[in-house]
Amino acid sequence: MKYMRYIILFPSLFMLTSCFSPPISTKSDLEMYRDMVGYNASSEFSKFSDVFVDLSSNHPSSVYLERAFLIAISNSINNSEFKMAKFYLDKMKSQFISSENSDFYEFYELKIAFLTLDDKNRNQKEFLDLKIKIEEFLAKYQSSDYRYLAMDIKSSIDATLYVLNEKIARLYEKRGNSYSSDVYKIKNKKLKIKKSDIEEVSSFFIVELFE
Repeated sequence: MKYMRYIILFPSLFMLTSCFSPPISTKSDLEMYRDMVGYNASSEFSKFSDVFVDLSSNHPSSVYLERAFLIAISNSINNSEFKMAKFYLDKMKSQFISSENSDFYEFYELKIAFLTLDDKNRNQKEFLDLKIKIEEFLAKYQSSDYRYLAMDIKSSIDATLYVLNEKIARLYEKRGNSYSSDVYKIKNKKLKIKKSDIEEVSSFFIVELFE
């Protein structure tokens, strides 16, 4: 669980901009990291962001940079800035991925993709496509520390699909289309979960079939 102890949610978003050119700092990477921790603790997130830029620019090989990326990813997720979270994750992945931590990056790609589904109107295919990717992750990383978290996401997708299928089936019934209603009821049977096992969830969308 090397990374998970650093994945703490912070209530802020900080962003790097391509046009920002930070001044050369004489501080060591450890001093910068301590400054970042201090600014984060005191909610001075603008200063935190500036030091993050300084650290990544002046100490690109710092052992503290990886932790800084983790905080940036967490902040972005906490503020529903999922594109920024993916940006930070991709940058971090390009520098730090290895055979020993590849499951971390693949899991967080799945996590961000799942959270993004709550951000926009999506169709069922995108839920199903993500579910397939999660199943591939579970098959690939059978002893991963993130396995059970991935299973939780899969269960959430199944629960969401169940609720959506049920709502669509009822809509078809109201329209007098029993055949289409039965199609969605059969889909729920294939999910192998029971309605009694599902707490009512707020569906992310309803496909606009009945315009």
